[in-house]
Amino acid sequence: LLVQVPTTTSRPRTYVWPRLVRSALRSSFAAEVPRAVQKLDGELSDWFHARGEHIHALRHALSADDLERARLSVEQGWLTLLAVDRSGLDEFFRRMTPEELSRSRKLRAVRELAVPPDGDPAARPGPRAVLGRTELELIGRSTDPRAALDEGLLALLSLRRFGDPGQARELAARLTSIASAARGTRSEQLGDLLCPVFKEAGVLHLAAGDTH
Repeated sequence: LLVQVPTTTSRPRTYVWPRLVRSALRSSFAAEVPRAVQKLDGELSDWFHARGEHIHALRHALSADDLERARLSVEQGWLTLLAVDRSGLDEFFRRMTPEELSRSRKLRAVRELAVPPDGDPAARPGPRAVLGRTELELIGRSTDPRAALDEGLLALLSLRRFGDPGQARELAARLTSIASAARGTRSEQLGDLLCPVFKEAGVLHLAAGDTH
């Protein structure tokens, strides 16, 4: 029953169970020892999370019914999840209570961006989560460039989508300044954020008619 598949390791091929057999074995395992499967999903979520694989981390956290692990995946991987796995985000937010969402401005902002522009406004939980001017001012003073760029990019996307281009351009200038300063010394830590920051700043400049 085993089949050969290519592998990226030093060995040219490895043997695995066919997909249907793996599915049947997992279903049998889940029926016989459900708690062990839940524990395994939680551990897999941690494994993927540590490697920056937020899509897989979120899916396993949801399978484990562990909202705390899922929250960490969404807070750290929101940009990738918005681009690639809206269904995972939808499932996560369906499971969260309004009280849980109310305690995190960041999750509320992600939730708003996850709703399609033509989606039901009533589906958004509570007031809009766009950061206020005082909070935007604090972004540029963060001692952690990654936190500043991550939270700032989320605020920038929210401002652009909900119609405050002037404030969005002001924030974009601050973020590009942080990104430019950190690009040479901390590019390995910030690599997944630098391109989106410069891209969104460029989109704002083009929208304003500034081609320089």
